[in-house]
Amino acid sequence: MENFNDIAKNIQHLRKRANLTTQQLAMFIGITEQELKDYEEGVTEISINFLEAVSLFFGIEMIDFFEKDLSKASIPMALAFRTHHLAESDYESIRKFRKIIANYTKMKKINAND
Repeated sequence: MENFNDIAKNIQHLRKRANLTTQQLAMFIGITEQELKDYEEGVTEISINFLEAVSLFFGIEMIDFFEKDLSKASIPMALAFRTHHLAESDYESIRKFRKIIANYTKMKKINAND
């Protein structure tokens, strides 16, 4: 279950690197703060849906979470918004926008391969 611990550690690393609290990241991806803490601490098994939501938020590939130590990898993260004083509806809007961007990027890759 070593991969499971690596994934949890990598999620926590990305959250801290983005200077987000557990409450902020939880709101961005649509779960409770306690659920996020349980994932990061390895209390709860990480679901594919959760991993997809976190990868969409950080703009990285899900496979990156399986790195032994993500802190040593050079993964660009594009987070360019302030998180102070956001309403819950703002978090939902950001979550939807990031999903649109991810889908657009996937479609561009598919079109480039045609």
